[in-house]
Amino acid sequence: MSPLHPARFLAPAALVAATLAPAMAGQQAQQYGTIFFKTNVGSFKILGVSDRPAEGKLTISFTGTLLINQKTLDDPKVTASGNLRKEYSNPKRLQEAYHGTGTLVIQGHYPSIQWFGRNMSAQWNGFGIARLVGEFDKDLNTGKYWYIQNTADVKDWGTQMLAITNPPKPDDFKQIPQARGATTSGGTTGK
Repeated sequence: MSPLHPARFLAPAALVAATLAPAMAGQQAQQYGTIFFKTNVGSFKILGVSDRPAEGKLTISFTGTLLINQKTLDDPKVTASGNLRKEYSNPKRLQEAYHGTGTLVIQGHYPSIQWFGRNMSAQWNGFGIARLVGEFDKDLNTGKYWYIQNTADVKDWGTQMLAITNPPKPDDFKQIPQARGATTSGGTTGK
């Protein structure tokens, strides 16, 4: 067989594809995470990763403006309550904007969601990246966020753009030292 025969290239490529396909399928079926965030004054943008849009259920109460870039005309499903008005709807661009005071529940897939305003609290159970930008309120607070996996680890929102992932990365939590073995004479623990 010639060193350049196609079978020499196709057989190893098929073996690699057969080995990686199940692992890649598992990566595509990402687990969801849950993030809570709130601020008195600020903005955020939720995005997908690569070709995968952000997804899940976002429940947000706020005063301000929220723009949804839709995946399709029917996805995501949006439910509004309170004094929120649909101020903009462009089916050709798959965009809707809401303004006022109230609560939106957004369920499905969305290339992006942008919000700015005040008195916002949200819970997002889903997948994607959130870019948070806080402003100082009258008490010099910028906002807080935390993951459901560790509700005691409340983090500051900050005034510079901060990107957080959902689900969280393993290093997104405080590392709490754990005792491993007997106490030494110096009062430290070790093995």
